[in-house]
Amino acid sequence: MSGTRTAEATKATLVALVVNGALSALKVLTASWSGSAALLADGIHSLSDVLTDLVVLVGVRIGGRSADESHPYGHGKAETLATALVGLALLVAGLHLATEAVATGLALIDGEGAPSPHPLALAIALAALVVKEGLFRYTRAVGRRIDSGALIANAWHQRSDALSSACVAVAIGGAAFGGGWWRLLDPIGAFAVAVLIVGVALPIMKRSVCELLESSADAETVMQVRMAIAEVPGALHPHDLRVRKIGRAVAVDAHVEVDRTLDVTTAHAIAANVRARIVAQLGGDTVATIHVDPQPTG
Repeated sequence: MSGTRTAEATKATLVALVVNGALSALKVLTASWSGSAALLADGIHSLSDVLTDLVVLVGVRIGGRSADESHPYGHGKAETLATALVGLALLVAGLHLATEAVATGLALIDGEGAPSPHPLALAIALAALVVKEGLFRYTRAVGRRIDSGALIANAWHQRSDALSSACVAVAIGGAAFGGGWWRLLDPIGAFAVAVLIVGVALPIMKRSVCELLESSADAETVMQVRMAIAEVPGALHPHDLRVRKIGRAVAVDAHVEVDRTLDVTTAHAIAANVRARIVAQLGGDTVATIHVDPQPTG
């Protein structure tokens, strides 16, 4: 990760960290005063965003380090690990929210009552919804611009908290102004959001875990490598192609055949051209190792 990219990722994560910390404190304090259990739970949920912001901050900082003797392919996997942890946090938050929603709904059906919260709790939930949606859009935009999976994953975590605040706002509004069976809107909405959160978390975790387990890069990236090799004169029949992601960067190992009558210098020049073409195609962080095999006779 370049210095500029690391700086942008760090800035976006610090902004999210400060906003999430402030929102969490405001929700918890207001909930304690207003008697809103839903807002208190939402405030605790916001604390998970603070933790994931810290995880992403550490991940992008480490991932931005240059390659060294102990990490010849760079430190990009640190960002991948951060992405996996964010996905795990999303999954845990979604499953917890679903469990709480079911428990609350069953309690309401069984006739257990709860005091109506103060309308101020509704105002705080609505304000949190607006702020978190703005934070989601900002973080996602930065993540897309610098191609950071960790930032994009964290943006979706911001969106999950915005959806949580929306459900809390409905719950508080129903409890404060409707009462009775209207309170069932809280667990129903919370469960729907929980399903959405889990649906976001699973693909994030799948992609990052596959990368950590050295799975092959996606078909489009592999095709880009093959097209780059095909553009180099003298590079024939690419084979034993291995393409994998290392954070934002790509590592490529490939064998190409060359005319067996070529001298070593010419064959090496072809391999260098292949390497340069792959790097130009996939980006400057790409690590390409090209092996030259003599073309078989006959």
